[in-house]
Amino acid sequence: MASSVDGDSDSHEYIRFHNLEFRSSGYDVSDAVYCKIRDEIDARYLLKGIRKATSYFTKPQLIVSILGGTDRKETLIQRESICRTVNKLTKMARCYLITSGINSGVVRSIAEEIKSRESADYGLDIPLLGVCTYKDVGKPELWAKIVDQDTLIYDINAGENTNCNDLNAFHDCFILVDNSYEGDYHNEVQLRSALENEIKNMGKDKFLLGTDQKANDDDDMSGDFMPMIYLLVGGDLRALEMAYIALNNGYPVFVIKDSGGSAGLLSKLVLNQQLSNSSESISEAFKDIFPFRKKKHQQIVTRYVEMLQKMVALRDQIQIIGVSSAKGFVEEIFEALLKVHGTEIDIEYKLRFLWGKIDVRKLSEDIINLVSKRKSHQMSLDYLIKCAYVKGLKDIIYTLIRNGTLSYIEALDRGITYEIARGSIETIDVVDFLLDNAGSKIKHFVNIDRIKMMYKHQSNTEDLTLTEAGILLAKVMDFGYKNPYEEVSTYTSFDDFSNAGKDSSDPFRNLFLWAILTGKLELSFLFWKRIKTPLIAALVGYKVLDYYSKDEKRTNPPADHCQELAEKYRKLAYQIVDEAYNTDVGGTIYMLLRELPDWGGVSCFSVIMLTKGLNEFISHDSYVVSLRCIWSGDLLIAEKQGSTPTALPHDLETGIAKPAPCSNSCGTCVRISRFYYIPKVKYFLNSIFYLIFLGLYGAFITLFFGNRTSPIEIATAVWVLALAVEEISQIMWEPTWTLCGKIQLWLSDVWNALDFMAIVIFAIAFAMHFITILVEASRILYCVDLIIFSIRLLQVISPSKNHGPKLIMIRKL
Repeated sequence: MASSVDGDSDSHEYIRFHNLEFRSSGYDVSDAVYCKIRDEIDARYLLKGIRKATSYFTKPQLIVSILGGTDRKETLIQRESICRTVNKLTKMARCYLITSGINSGVVRSIAEEIKSRESADYGLDIPLLGVCTYKDVGKPELWAKIVDQDTLIYDINAGENTNCNDLNAFHDCFILVDNSYEGDYHNEVQLRSALENEIKNMGKDKFLLGTDQKANDDDDMSGDFMPMIYLLVGGDLRALEMAYIALNNGYPVFVIKDSGGSAGLLSKLVLNQQLSNSSESISEAFKDIFPFRKKKHQQIVTRYVEMLQKMVALRDQIQIIGVSSAKGFVEEIFEALLKVHGTEIDIEYKLRFLWGKIDVRKLSEDIINLVSKRKSHQMSLDYLIKCAYVKGLKDIIYTLIRNGTLSYIEALDRGITYEIARGSIETIDVVDFLLDNAGSKIKHFVNIDRIKMMYKHQSNTEDLTLTEAGILLAKVMDFGYKNPYEEVSTYTSFDDFSNAGKDSSDPFRNLFLWAILTGKLELSFLFWKRIKTPLIAALVGYKVLDYYSKDEKRTNPPADHCQELAEKYRKLAYQIVDEAYNTDVGGTIYMLLRELPDWGGVSCFSVIMLTKGLNEFISHDSYVVSLRCIWSGDLLIAEKQGSTPTALPHDLETGIAKPAPCSNSCGTCVRISRFYYIPKVKYFLNSIFYLIFLGLYGAFITLFFGNRTSPIEIATAVWVLALAVEEISQIMWEPTWTLCGKIQLWLSDVWNALDFMAIVIFAIAFAMHFITILVEASRILYCVDLIIFSIRLLQVISPSKNHGPKLIMIRKL
């Protein structure tokens, strides 16, 4: 048996699925999962297994069940019409498709159409489930030898060897039912019906942003009502039974006229009322389609005749689709669903919402009437408000806030949640409108618990904690960017949380980081427009999205979409710098060089300097002037942290902000310290003293080396010890939290590895000098070490590709 009932971490049972690999001529075609089960299995365990094996956790808004569709008796126009209809349905709503999984007829065409769309759109993921009796599937020798194994190879026949009973390679999941005996489909039909019902009642996994409780049933766009669309195309007796169960459950069945099989029989009986009046005529019509004319089949015929009589009695739920063109019949499906289910006004709104047929004027009136209690019918106000968000009725929502029906926090909560669910332009406009009118209320919206919940339950992939999100950001930014949420557990107030340390509060920063890190890219622009420091935010957005775009397997959002928006943020950042420099040179330099504690403790200048692909920034006059300011010490930005750009004194000729001169009260040590911290001074002092060190080292080896330790050797050893202490301090400043990680990151720089080698060799040579028989060996090691130290001199004059030799000292600031 290829499946079993297991227990997960929560002690809930589920059906275990296994991998199925489709191959053609030795090449991989696609992958799926499968299970072979007994027909009496509980559908709840089956659905848990499907969700665990395929990661389909989102509740659908629509279920499309293809009944039959494998006997290939429909015309090409009918097949094209069905494919277009299913394609439109999957585009307008989150959809589950359930078929027999057989590689034939309409089922094959629909699967190929869906797969081609998924290949073109990496963010698209439409579950396609196949339920069938394994004894009716091709390759019986393969299923007979099934052992509990991880992967099963399924070779697809091509050309003349094609078997119409083979599995279709473009399905995601196959449920192979082991019936009690061959030819009995009743239990398979019951299992499929139960599975469809479990999918319909699937619990939601999305949470409202401001709470750790699951959203109530009406918070999903489909609410507690979910349309089930049954398409009967040809089909055998099991398709007829499934149509019968659907009708009994109150769902309409759409029968494709003249497609043969069960569909042809049912359409004939429904359209010819005289034929369906007597059981004898129904029996004859049944025998014309299905060859049950022997006496031993009489019991089967009687059973299905009774079933057909009951189905004909429900003719109001049966919609006969006479396909005369390939345009599809989505509108006919809507009208039939509205006729069957639209007696309640809230269900009518849900259907109109899915089909995009909401009357905005009527919606506004119904919301106002409900709020003012002018209507007494049982209609969900929450769902109408939801429709107002999706249709972009800003005035209605603002009115609900003013009269107390919605609080501002709840309104913004709903707007962000619905935008994540639907992603419509109208919902984005509503959220933009609410943010414009936020005022001080936004600080109450952005609290610690809400941001934690947003990361945990609104991620596109897996749940993130706040600290993990900060670690991801620090990893992407690199070069010493500090995790802004490292100490989140110690935050006790909004200011502590929003500042993450030292700077002025900006709640939009936390919303922007959440939107960027979790892939809510459209929302990120709304938050970015309102950030107090838009330049660094745009640079962070560029780096994060550029990082995501390099993951070709990324689907939500897709890598190419991430690359497109990364370029947009890069252009926005450049536009900010260019426009600011044209209006205020000193203010732009301040903006580039100022360190931002709530953005990882880095400056815009350092992000630009250490990021690939920003060559236009490096060639911009503002960057060149900023580089010259740092190099020459004309701007001591560390002393200007509390200043505003307009408060900086400017040189009217060059526009460079000048440091304030030291007063007479400044001590000599302060003056020397300021002088030493100028990069240009550090560069020349470092070069001069390193040359002195090499000269001292060379003199010691050639002139003063002997059997005993000389004062010059000790002086050289002290100098090397000082170099070792400096390297240790560099290790401790590496932007990781473990000692091993710091050492690995430090050694990843070739110059640091060279320093390590030189210091270790010097220490070994120094120790060997005290052993008489190893004196000459120590002299050789000293010579080798001098060569290494001389090679190390190349770093002092090594140029950066974009900055020249200035970069080395600037990075040591």
